[in-house]
Amino acid sequence: MSEQKDVLSSLVKAVASGEMLLHDDRQNLMRKEDLVKAISVNRLLTEVEVRELFRDKLIIPVDEDNKDEFHAAITLDFLNFNHKLKILGYPLHVRQKIAEMYYPLFWALSSDVDSEVARYQEEQGGRTPSHLERAYVRVISEWAVANTIGRIEERILRLEPEGGLELERLLAELAKRKGRLKKYADFGFQETEIEKVIKEIWLPPFRYFHGREIKAFLDIKGWEWTREEGRLLWAGHFDFALCDNGALLRLVVEYNGTGHYGRTSQETQDARARDETKRRICDKAGIPMFSLTPEFAFVDEYREMLKTLLLVFRTSPCKIDPQFLHDRITELLNTVGQDRNKLSISNIRHISDVASKLDAFTVQKRPDMLIALSWELCVALDKRIELANILNGLRG
Repeated sequence: MSEQKDVLSSLVKAVASGEMLLHDDRQNLMRKEDLVKAISVNRLLTEVEVRELFRDKLIIPVDEDNKDEFHAAITLDFLNFNHKLKILGYPLHVRQKIAEMYYPLFWALSSDVDSEVARYQEEQGGRTPSHLERAYVRVISEWAVANTIGRIEERILRLEPEGGLELERLLAELAKRKGRLKKYADFGFQETEIEKVIKEIWLPPFRYFHGREIKAFLDIKGWEWTREEGRLLWAGHFDFALCDNGALLRLVVEYNGTGHYGRTSQETQDARARDETKRRICDKAGIPMFSLTPEFAFVDEYREMLKTLLLVFRTSPCKIDPQFLHDRITELLNTVGQDRNKLSISNIRHISDVASKLDAFTVQKRPDMLIALSWELCVALDKRIELANILNGLRG
């Protein structure tokens, strides 16, 4: 929580001083020629390519009453989203309809900050907010708008739009024509992004396998398996199985992207049960398993964390001092304090016995399993900063 407060405080000061622009800043509004130059610099596109985006109506004004002004930040956000849509095969006329909804909606949400300030003033008994307080309200509003737009983007990628009826009809027709597109939108694009990171780091003679059966990597006769484990051993697969230059499995990477947990409560329950069974299989076999949330496919900060993890495993994690990881995990457990229920509500239900695993892996001198345990614990507790620090400590 203190890290979040520090980040919030820094952002508020930067916004108040004018060092940082938010989406509601009118300095983001530009004439067409200025925006052409700005985009060509920021996105490494030629001016010809940018003008084609205007021609294709993928860059449009945010305000219908002023067709000469375009919003730089919203445009860059949409072009990033449009890149994903294009990769997924969304035709131009559908992307145009999405743009028609996206630009004015984003601007309407962002530029409504005056009502948020008025609400804050009312909560403060009518006192006029200070310069810093107004910046605080704007930053909070920015976060809320970004979350809303992110949710809308995610729903569109799943062919579940929050827009006009015409957009819904177009996407429904698209889904009907391309029955496999929805599954690809949920998993294919995202898993491809994860695979790009793995391919960049896990270079030959090391090998990785995508979607191979679990039984291809484990000696299924080497352990006693429960009925659920045995069933998954024969019928299940690893998202990514990373092997060393001797073809021995070194680690497993599972990607739980958008749509992983299904739509219904039963589908969610079944997915969680499979995840837990797969983790038990890896624990029995002594194979470190790492679960990735959707951010790892889209957010550069998380992709860098995955790269660091893979680099650590490429350079012999057995050389890492287990006590270093033991101490870091102990520090994480101490931050939980008395609120042990916080662990039990995480997606990883077996985290409640993390202390016994910590001691066992330390005695066994298994730094690779301790790395997986620290990753799992940081994700469960939403301690991403601490996880990045641990990974950087392992590299250093």
